[in-house]
Amino acid sequence: MGNETVNKNILTQFDQSAKQFCEKTNGIVCDITNVYKNEEKKQNLQHRYAKIYYNTFTLKFVYTPHGIMGVVNSVLSCLVSFDKNEEAIEIPLPLMTDYCDMNVAMPMCVPLITNKTGMAQAFACIQTALIDLLPVVAEIGADSQQRAKVLAAFCNEILSVLGTEPSAQISQAIIDWSVVRFATGAFLVNLKGNRRKAAKKLRKTKKLTGYEKRMIALWESNEAYDYPDISAIIENAEAYNESGVEKFSHRELFSVLTSAVILTPVISVAYLALYFLLIALQSWNAVYLMGPIYNFPIAIFAAFMTGFSVSYFTRHKAYKWLYKKHYDKYCEMDHIQNGETADKIMKWFTGIVIAGSLVVCTLFPYWNLRFLPAGFVDNSKFLSLKGRYYDYSQVERIYYKADRENDFGEVLEFPSYVLVLKGGKEIDLYEHGEISDYDPKLLDHLREKGVKIEK
Repeated sequence: MGNETVNKNILTQFDQSAKQFCEKTNGIVCDITNVYKNEEKKQNLQHRYAKIYYNTFTLKFVYTPHGIMGVVNSVLSCLVSFDKNEEAIEIPLPLMTDYCDMNVAMPMCVPLITNKTGMAQAFACIQTALIDLLPVVAEIGADSQQRAKVLAAFCNEILSVLGTEPSAQISQAIIDWSVVRFATGAFLVNLKGNRRKAAKKLRKTKKLTGYEKRMIALWESNEAYDYPDISAIIENAEAYNESGVEKFSHRELFSVLTSAVILTPVISVAYLALYFLLIALQSWNAVYLMGPIYNFPIAIFAAFMTGFSVSYFTRHKAYKWLYKKHYDKYCEMDHIQNGETADKIMKWFTGIVIAGSLVVCTLFPYWNLRFLPAGFVDNSKFLSLKGRYYDYSQVERIYYKADRENDFGEVLEFPSYVLVLKGGKEIDLYEHGEISDYDPKLLDHLREKGVKIEK
């Protein structure tokens, strides 16, 4: 099933469940809208809203495809407001339960919705909490004093936790904050069924909200409670370890590496062909070309880097081959984790890698010493395409160097010849090839041109 189909199914179920809840609870109207980042394209969807109007308040169901920095993805949450205009202050449902003095065990920010079943279960979970809460919210909305008290409590709590007062201008920021706050960490651990560990983890959070304090007490108690069926969500939560790292990511990384290993030899053929073609062009009318033949592994490395980036787009095939049993679940999780935005970024990145690889495969063949019939070109400076031409009459002598000292003061017995120009510049041929490669062909040519060679 393609990403577009998965996404369409999730959004269709969101709309259907919201409208059914509106009808079930005698809502006046259900208004569905989208908020985008930049252009109005499906890959830029930031939030999908289903705003249900009642006599004294409104509910806004919120679907968040991707949380801040991808910390949590595909989340259903809900907001409550006592004003019906666009400037209304909206209270995240978890906080609202605290202001209504209610302990609600079930999740009210439900993450990891990967299909229509998960969306339906997420709605059912939140709706179960709302059924008991709606009469209390309606009563608060009808009483100006209670309404003011709740809004004051919300403003004080947001000011304490976020350092700013809530307003219409920061409403989306509050949505993003609540999604990350109430759908990750301890709340994800609780979804996996470990109440005690969830309470211990939540206690480490600085500036706890009243709702979170209630959850700690509830999780630490022996009170039994049941959720509505959220098996699809719990199954997805089990795909994460206790640190919040997706277990599928290890398999995905191995799939990417496998694809890269398979692609590297294929891409190497193309890069090596370019590399050796440029060497052939540099060797044209040259007596001897030193250097580039030793650097051909750079073309293979460039092929691996290209293969690694391209393997992002072939990873599904590798995953299906390696982990057929987990393939369908992986595709669903991959959709909410990566999506079209990640695909777009990887296309740009792959383009940059390919362009960089072509540049490298072009530059390295030109990093050489090119000996011609009448002189030679010193192109030993990296990233230099032209180099400097010297007539053989400008060469003072060539002497034999038996060893050399490295940066650690160690003497290395690696012999070479050193070319000395009349201006005093020395070019150590050790950096461009071994003696056995250029002796006798190059040295005999230099002798013929009258260059003095000292042994």
